[in-house]
Amino acid sequence: VVDGTTINLASDAAGKSARLSIAATSDKAAVLMSTMVNSFNTTLTHLKDKLASTPKTEGEKTTYTRGPLSGDAGFRSLRLDLLARMNSNYTNSGSLKNFSEIGISFDKDNKLTLDSAKFSDALKNHASDVTALLDKGLGEINSLVSGYAGSKGSLSNSLTSIDLQRTNYDKRIAKYNDSLTRRKETLYNIYLGYQNQIVEYGYTAQWFGIMSGTNINTSG
Repeated sequence: VVDGTTINLASDAAGKSARLSIAATSDKAAVLMSTMVNSFNTTLTHLKDKLASTPKTEGEKTTYTRGPLSGDAGFRSLRLDLLARMNSNYTNSGSLKNFSEIGISFDKDNKLTLDSAKFSDALKNHASDVTALLDKGLGEINSLVSGYAGSKGSLSNSLTSIDLQRTNYDKRIAKYNDSLTRRKETLYNIYLGYQNQIVEYGYTAQWFGIMSGTNINTSG
């Protein structure tokens, strides 16, 4: 069994010898590279949207809608680093140094594109050089992304920090609610005390009225 290959034997092949040659095909590699390019563009667009601060003007008033990552220097740096790394030269064991040499480059809108024909031709004629470039370049990009998205990356640390802040806020809110409940009970007891005093004053006034022969109405 040879993984990734299909071998068809002729019906009259019994007892005969044959030479088997296996060559790499660029079709599957081109599809995988196209998927990588699309994922890269999706990631950059997502970061751009989340980092954006969008103005909206109504009359003479301008308001801004801030993305959830707006002002986050770390993720802004990640986006710029991804752009730079994909356009960098990489020293490796092969003769190819830049992704543009194998058909991967940016258009005028900073969107990554793939020239499938150029990539397939490079892979067909310089397979080891293409592999060396991809191993080096994409390896460094993967290390960069892992620094943000890995289990110990800044994104994980940010989420942990947010969870800790949320827990602290929940505790403070619970404390304030408990304090308000106790304050409410205290004020209610004071109110009841005043009510009892008013009733006592009424009884006292009635007693004085009886003693002095004066009719005093204490009903309010």
